Amino acid sequence: MKAFPWARAMEIGLGHLKLAPRDFWRMTLPELAAAAKGAGFSATTPPMTRREFIALTGKFPDERAASSVSSRDLFPGPIGSSDSQ
Repeated sequence: MKAFPWARAMEIGLGHLKLAPRDFWRMTLPELAAAAKGAGFSATTPPMTRREFIALTGKFPDERAASSVSSRDLFPGPIGSSDSQ
């Protein structure tokens, strides 16, 4: 069982929703989830796609060996390659 993400809940409740600590701690989890959803936060964020990841690594390459690493090194195999077998 995963631990409840209290740090994230407090970040959303206290930081983004601007709830007073007293109000935050008096809320039930369904109330907090509804308020967060109403503010545009979702319970789950879909994982980044391979294309998004490659675009991100192209935009923000590692300082070391940036020129020697290709998407082939990161994602070997037939998934997403043009030469799938």
